[in-house]
Amino acid sequence: MITLTLIPTAMGQTEASLSFQQAGTSKVPFNVNQPIAYKVHLVNGMTCPMRYVVEMEVGPDYTDYSVSKKFTSDVSLTAHSSQDVNFEVNFRSPEMSRGAFGLWATDENDTSIWERGWYRVQIAPLVGDQVALEGYDGQPGLIKMITVYKNA
Repeated sequence: MITLTLIPTAMGQTEASLSFQQAGTSKVPFNVNQPIAYKVHLVNGMTCPMRYVVEMEVGPDYTDYSVSKKFTSDVSLTAHSSQDVNFEVNFRSPEMSRGAFGLWATDENDTSIWERGWYRVQIAPLVGDQVALEGYDGQPGLIKMITVYKNA
């Protein structure tokens, strides 16, 4: 698991962090052919229950923001509790496999690592300030798993 960001707001309110995971591997770069779990860890520091709307937008190419996919989740947390909000991102989906990334993903001769991903998360609590998590550093890196067959 790779944890990227921790942004606390005013004391006693909401804290959030984001990490990536992929089944079957613990390190980046991840396999572009399998979904990647974007995990938003929410912490309610308030003394009362809170409701949140978590919106996330993910794209494979920080040079082309028109290629992206949006996710939304409603979350309720009891006082002083935490919860993970999971978004399964499939970079092979039609929304994502376009532009330069789509060309890279379908080129069997290009074995380079793709490092242009980006994400933006907005966490809107029922009460208090919004929390934003953003990353435009190309993570998580992606690779293509290619099987080569040889005649024996």
